[in-house]
Amino acid sequence: MTKVWLVILGVLILWSTQQDNIVVNREQGLAEDPANKWVDSVMSDMNLEQKIAQCIMIPVYSNKDKAYEQELDKIIQQYQPGGMCFFQGEPIHQLELNNRWQKQSPIPMIVSMDAEWGLGMRLKNTISFPRQMTLGAIRDETVIYEMSVEIAKQLRRMNVHMNFAPVADVNNNNKNPVINSRSFGESPANVSAKSIAYMKGMQDNYVLACAKHFPGHGDTDKDSHYTLPLINKSAAEIDSIHLFPFKELIKHNIASIMVAHLHIPALEREKNKATTLSYAVITELLKEKLGFNALVITDALGMQGVADYNTPGQLEVDALKAGNDILLMPANIATSITAIKKAIENEELKLEDIEEKCRKILKIKYWLGLREYRALKTDSLIDYLNRPEALYLKQKLYENAITLVKNENNLLPLRDLEKHKIASVVVGSKENCFQEYLSYYAPVDHYYLSRESSSHEQETLLNKLKDYSLVILGLLNTNNSAKNNYGIRKSTYSFIEKLQQQNKIILNFFANPYSLDNLILTENIEAIIVSYEEDELAQKVAAQGIFGGVAYKGKLPITASPRFPVGTGIETQSIRMKFTWPEELGIASADLYAIDSLVMEAINEKAIPGCQILLSKEGKVFFYKSYGHHTYDKKIPVKNTDIYDLASLTKILATTPMLMKLSDEGLFSVDSTLGTYLPALQQTDKKDLEIKKVLTHTARLRPWIPFFLETIKEGEWDNTIYSAVKT
Repeated sequence: MTKVWLVILGVLILWSTQQDNIVVNREQGLAEDPANKWVDSVMSDMNLEQKIAQCIMIPVYSNKDKAYEQELDKIIQQYQPGGMCFFQGEPIHQLELNNRWQKQSPIPMIVSMDAEWGLGMRLKNTISFPRQMTLGAIRDETVIYEMSVEIAKQLRRMNVHMNFAPVADVNNNNKNPVINSRSFGESPANVSAKSIAYMKGMQDNYVLACAKHFPGHGDTDKDSHYTLPLINKSAAEIDSIHLFPFKELIKHNIASIMVAHLHIPALEREKNKATTLSYAVITELLKEKLGFNALVITDALGMQGVADYNTPGQLEVDALKAGNDILLMPANIATSITAIKKAIENEELKLEDIEEKCRKILKIKYWLGLREYRALKTDSLIDYLNRPEALYLKQKLYENAITLVKNENNLLPLRDLEKHKIASVVVGSKENCFQEYLSYYAPVDHYYLSRESSSHEQETLLNKLKDYSLVILGLLNTNNSAKNNYGIRKSTYSFIEKLQQQNKIILNFFANPYSLDNLILTENIEAIIVSYEEDELAQKVAAQGIFGGVAYKGKLPITASPRFPVGTGIETQSIRMKFTWPEELGIASADLYAIDSLVMEAINEKAIPGCQILLSKEGKVFFYKSYGHHTYDKKIPVKNTDIYDLASLTKILATTPMLMKLSDEGLFSVDSTLGTYLPALQQTDKKDLEIKKVLTHTARLRPWIPFFLETIKEGEWDNTIYSAVKT
């Protein structure tokens, strides 16, 4: 018998052509009998309704009222669905409900989430990683693997076993209203490489990946949530472009595939028949031709793309007949089970087909460790889901993704800062950290322009900007809607055109890269950056890239316009200090928490009115924070951009550490005199000064010597030392 080996999560899972042998024992490796034995024992106690219910996954929320939760109690106890998919809510309550509902189910359910960019896609107080189009700009897939590993860890901490990701659609339609930024891009090879990395990160960490939306939702101009999209492409084009990532994922043993609600005449001749219900698409193409024999899942059956053309009950029957294993979110579980049972009685469906699907699902549960459910506690849950190492990883993703698409005369990273008079303008969001981080590198005057600004307001700002040699323009408060121009108004593009006629411009799109197509004139724009998203970490990284704190590395994953085709991306070098997380340097953020309490104690005791603390290593600033005020009258708060006149650093940074080392080695004593160690002082009045008094400023030496006078020659400042511009 031909065997198909499915490697899932680092262990071997063996399926026969009948899909009745699966190795799922994590501890013992290859062990078919325990899995089959457990499945047989479970199925022997199941009636037909229970077997059907194993093929159904219901939607659940953690942000509803008690009446909703009690209704779910009844549904789970009565119908015993095989799985549940969590949507919007809050992590602590979701885990509480997860524990509650699993306890009510005789056979633990597979818990899934639609968490393409992490838990933040659905849950409050959690991390949202970059969208897939942003990730598509990254050249190093190992970073995407690292992200997927972190997402898997967070899902497992929530007792979630399955993530409906990656999106394997090739987005080659810039008007796509539903996939768009959820895709890795327009290159089948790039989408495949990124999807495989995402899949492996999850499955190596015991979370089932699910590639979607088969056979490819990337070339539509309609949203299947609201209608049935028509794709009038040839079978050859579909095969070479849209099926390519799915074929590659199947080769690399993807655990499950979700089928889209599409009508593709080249694959299914029956009019208005969705691919979700197509035997030709699911059984003949996906299973037989492409050799996929793991889990096949429908897209949500409540979506109008399929619901508008089919009646409840018969819809679920047809989905199973087509070859699906799991029915995702049917409109009514009772109606579905009744209709499927009737179809079996009428021989429209075969009982053995239902039992085969049930067996496949139970074997996956065995491998997932769902032979019995183990509840997880909510202690420290929020802290775990927001660990600093995860946030550093998120910054690392933006560092690898943000893309420089134009750089006239190698303007970026900016050099010779004293030659520039710089202004920054942010459109759309007055509160932002982009401008804050620009000021960490140079004096920058900041301005704001509303998205709804009038022509008069724009002209007023243009007049204010005339005297600046360089203007950095950031576009914020954007969105991913093509029909709404991605949140960038025509008046904003008009402002850009006027501004570039009078100023040298660096333009930063914190927006979908397709928005570049609306930029009519670019000739006079010196540099254009695509930051993809307006997340705070994206803003921090983009600002640092302008000054060379980080290097730009990304490549456009799509053709933004004829001037900016797929693959466009100019690489730069890092030339200045970088602001980062302690974790990049192997330092735990938690180890630095004591700094706050120590400083506040000093301020409360009036030892200091305030201070600024900056910690750096290897050219990377990993702690930068200001406290208190300049003086005890508390009139001016200390800010990170304040510049201090630093003095007496030699003793702190050189002399003291050296003497501490010598003291530890027994070669030096603070109780000795200067003359003991410095023979040149033996004939001076300094020879008897005690070293400990010198070090503690109690030796009555002259307090200050104005060495700076040596830098002034004939009343002129030495320009090799001093700059006319604050940096």
